[in-house]
Amino acid sequence: MKQRRNLFYEVKRPHRGKALVIGNGSSIQRDDGKGVLDTPLVADACYRDAEKMAEVLGNLGYDVAVKRNVVNIYSLVNRFSEMDHSEYDSFVFYFSGHGEENVIKTADSESYKIEDIVDKFEPSNCKTLIGKPKIFFWDCCRGPQMEFLHKGPGESQPQEEPPPCKSDFIFGYAAPYGFRAFVGEDGKTDGMSIYTYNLARCIALNNEYKYHLQDLLTIVQKLVQEHEEVIKRSAANNVSHLRGFVKFHVDPEA
Repeated sequence: MKQRRNLFYEVKRPHRGKALVIGNGSSIQRDDGKGVLDTPLVADACYRDAEKMAEVLGNLGYDVAVKRNVVNIYSLVNRFSEMDHSEYDSFVFYFSGHGEENVIKTADSESYKIEDIVDKFEPSNCKTLIGKPKIFFWDCCRGPQMEFLHKGPGESQPQEEPPPCKSDFIFGYAAPYGFRAFVGEDGKTDGMSIYTYNLARCIALNNEYKYHLQDLLTIVQKLVQEHEEVIKRSAANNVSHLRGFVKFHVDPEA
């Protein structure tokens, strides 16, 4: 039993960890005219996404901070990476808003590199999270493409550069590199994005704790792909550098 237990991260304290949840459903315009004007549907979905994830994570025992329409995201992320996480077992970052290849957009349409945000939680920058799972969810577009199209000779789908190995990190993306993410428009996602709707439901409904996080994200990927607005388009994407399994409960048999 002890050998099997070592396959799992210890995520069992009453306060699982800090969780930073961002909903950037902004309609702020920049002076240079490059701001993104969100439709009410998209803006409202970002807020609903953030509220739902905050609820789900709070129910799991996370100390959740919810932020809307963040502008200087580096400053906010720095504050969280500089916190003392010694009394916590993990960290969660969630973002719903606009994005492009390798970047997310803040409320004033400035671009911030995803890698730079993640780096703030590397061991050299956040020592109290060393050896603990760091969980990132990105519900945003990762490029302009909408459909997986048949390519001719010499053509290929956009390829993401392999990310550097980041031990104890796991990333859940609403779309593959180069593709768009989608908001549900058929009334079946409670006004939320398709990815977050399924992500929140899978985590919340994992009542019997049958699945660890990696399995849950695979189930989310399948549910997103089966949605009628996503079929033949893009699918969710997961990247894990975890060295064990993550469960959000105490299982004496684990």
